[in-house]
Amino acid sequence: MFKISSIILSSFIVAPNLEISTNVININKISINQNEINDNVIAKSEFGKLIGTKASPDEIEKFSYKVPNYEWFTKLESKRSFGYTSKRELTKGSSMGLCEYISLSTIMTYLELFVSPSVFSEKAFEHYFQYDDDYSGDLILAPYHINYQNLNPDSSLPVKLWKLNKKKTDLKGGSFVHDTFRAWNKLLDLPWKIDDEYSAAWWHTSNPEDWLIKYDVPVMLSWVKNAHNIIIYGYDKPTNRYLVHYGWDYESARIINKADIWRTFSMGFWNAFYPTPGITKGELKPLFKYKGQKYNWHQLQNMGFNADDIKSM
Repeated sequence: MFKISSIILSSFIVAPNLEISTNVININKISINQNEINDNVIAKSEFGKLIGTKASPDEIEKFSYKVPNYEWFTKLESKRSFGYTSKRELTKGSSMGLCEYISLSTIMTYLELFVSPSVFSEKAFEHYFQYDDDYSGDLILAPYHINYQNLNPDSSLPVKLWKLNKKKTDLKGGSFVHDTFRAWNKLLDLPWKIDDEYSAAWWHTSNPEDWLIKYDVPVMLSWVKNAHNIIIYGYDKPTNRYLVHYGWDYESARIINKADIWRTFSMGFWNAFYPTPGITKGELKPLFKYKGQKYNWHQLQNMGFNADDIKSM
């Protein structure tokens, strides 16, 4: 079940992230090559404009609304943490990214970890995610992607979603994201426990933050001006700004003025996924690790933990 929040659908092109560099990441220690980080910054400035500013902890704290367990998004730093994959890794000569599918896979993961155990089957989750089992500290381990741009990209979750949507890029409206998620649901033969709503391509009568607040879920947003898709997980009403994961490594918490990406006649669309009202969600699966043992999120909360206790990835 879904609703279209605007009347007119218009065709337009949303080009994805055009990042061209690759960070070197040690799978066990997550060590970063500083020279390649510098190259990464240059590549972004030349091929994919980065807007807004990095959010400090104090700025994040002052936001008037943030989704539950928003801290998890701030922990998604490396490519493997959110499964970043670009089309250039799959199609020789192409510089196109898969930003809509990266955002969708990240929201699917958030829902499975914190909201409703109905997005992945146990087998599917084990196929796409793993843990940093070499870690022996006091922080909580969240799952990260087995496959991503630097390692078997063709087997990554964003690429699977892309293939389910007949390898479409430059998505022209929220209905394409809706169709992709429904194709995933059908593939896994999962019970229908997640609904979604989305906007039209232009002439917006809706505001992404309304669904963020109404359903306590992050919202993914595409816009043409900067040719990208991001995840909004916070909104500050007094300043009319968004707190977002930009879909690039080491850009997990940025602040963007709403007016820069969303206006009545701006070209773009949003998607919101949330638990179906009136349907029992069921007990969350034990998808976190602490001291070598697996726990679900509610168990960890009862032990006194919050999402800020999750180890950065």
